[in-house]
Amino acid sequence: MDNPLIHLHRLILDHYGLEELRTLCFQMGVEYDDLPGEGRQAKARELVVYLERQNRILELIATGKQSRPDIAWDDTYLADRLERLRVRRDQTDRARREIRERQRVVNLRPLDVTHTFKDRLREMQALCEHLADASVRLVSIVGRGGMSPMR
Repeated sequence: MDNPLIHLHRLILDHYGLEELRTLCFQMGVEYDDLPGEGRQAKARELVVYLERQNRILELIATGKQSRPDIAWDDTYLADRLERLRVRRDQTDRARREIRERQRVVNLRPLDVTHTFKDRLREMQALCEHLADASVRLVSIVGRGGMSPMR
């Protein structure tokens, strides 16, 4: 079994009956009847998935240790795999944030706009004033259809 969540699911199925699973849900503060699926196997799977999304797997292991100390809840395989999943998820989140930061365009001002407007001194002066004004957050240049505002 590669995935530690599958391993946890298997532990619960192997060592918990229906009523014990209901009690485990109660101890975790999860409403058993609100979990999707029918039957013990589906409810156990959805409990593990839900707790993973809530970042509460370690809490599940701690609760499991208290209620069933005879089970090897935190064997090295499980702990190592969970840590790897967490690290990979954090790296993915970090990469997504970096991509978003690179895509963000805020307060970028051109260094020189004098070469982009040809023979439009008044417009160039107004544009430079807007770009120099810190309270102006957006400058849009528009023109009639078919005309480039840069010509």
